[in-house]
Amino acid sequence: MSQTPPNEPIPSQRGDEPPDGTETPAQPGPLTPPEEVSTEDFEASYGEPLEHTLNLDTWEPGENLDRMFARLDQEIGAALAQEDDLYKRIREVVFPQIAKRPDAPAKAGVFQATTDQLKAVQQQVLFNGVAVASYGTATGHDTLPMSITQIGVCLVSYAGEQGAWVHRLYRRDLRLRGMNPVDEALAILERR
Repeated sequence: MSQTPPNEPIPSQRGDEPPDGTETPAQPGPLTPPEEVSTEDFEASYGEPLEHTLNLDTWEPGENLDRMFARLDQEIGAALAQEDDLYKRIREVVFPQIAKRPDAPAKAGVFQATTDQLKAVQQQVLFNGVAVASYGTATGHDTLPMSITQIGVCLVSYAGEQGAWVHRLYRRDLRLRGMNPVDEALAILERR
């Protein structure tokens, strides 16, 4: 029994005919499968084997909050302790290497800031009235009857001024615009 190689059209399959009559079917883009994560990588990242994760007998009921919070405290505590150790090692080993790197810029390195330097930066840069921090985000929620997209921007200055603006977009494939709803639905299907 012969097997068709991946990404090759199956001759009897509908839609495998190229639109321009050439021999090669037109592809919508690269058909690269998503990168697979090995079971070893999964276990190294999450601290438990994939088989344990997929075993529903190991799952907690949602109402067992005491055990969930205890585990959360344990995991966060271990992560913070590991982070402290990592910071020490980076300060001891990595920071001294910054100035020694080939092609390092002049005065490269890690330096201790003095209180006077911090005050000067605050007065000359942060509190001079022109420093503004901004953040923007967009998120969407798709459902069958409509999709909602929200765009938000926040601004804050060191002078205490602040503002937040939001805009919501509501997308409906079917909007009654005087057309027959059935005709409109068929027109949408044709466009897609």
